[in-house]
Amino acid sequence: MAEPWIWKSAVDESELASQVESLAKDGRFSKNFFWIHHAHKDIFQGDVLRMPSRLPFLNAEGKPQAESNDRLFWLMLGNTCDLSRSIEDCRYVAMAPIIQDLDLTRNLHAHKTYSLSRFFYLPAWPGSQVDHQLADFTRLVHIDRTALHKATVVGRLNRQSWYLLNLCLVRFFTRSDRRDEPGQ
Repeated sequence: MAEPWIWKSAVDESELASQVESLAKDGRFSKNFFWIHHAHKDIFQGDVLRMPSRLPFLNAEGKPQAESNDRLFWLMLGNTCDLSRSIEDCRYVAMAPIIQDLDLTRNLHAHKTYSLSRFFYLPAWPGSQVDHQLADFTRLVHIDRTALHKATVVGRLNRQSWYLLNLCLVRFFTRSDRRDEPGQ
C-alpha cells in the first residue's frame, strides 16, 4: 500500500485557526453571541430555526431514511443572498442539525474554543432550555425553501458570531485531506 499523503488545505490553515481562536477568546463575543432583539421576519445565514423534522440520511444500503426522532433546531447555513433570491433561481439551501442530546462534558472546552472542526458550538440562545448545543457539519441537509414558512427563528447570530460561523465552515470544508496518492 502506498504511503498516505496529505493534500494541503486550499487556504492557510494556521491563519484560519488564528482567526477562529481570536474570535473565540473575545469576551464581548461570548457574552453577546446572539442578538437579543431580532424583529426582522426574514431568515438569514446563521439563524437558529425551530422546525421539528426528522434528519434524513442514506442508510447502509444507500436507501433514503430518516432518524426516528424529530430534531427540533437547525442552523441555517444557506447564504442570505440565496435566501433572498426567487425560488426558481435557488430552491434549496443548506442547514445543519443542532444536536442537544450529547454529553459535552468530556470535550466542552474544545467545543467552546472551536478547536474541533466538525461541529459549531452554540451557547444557549434566549429562551433555550439547554446550555450547550452543537451544529453538526457532518450531517448537513438541504431544505426546499418553500418549507421555511414552518420555521421560527429562535436565535440570530450577532456579527462576530456570524464571522466565526463562516470561518468554521471554511475550515471544515478546506481542511487537509489524508489519502493514498497513486503513483507516489
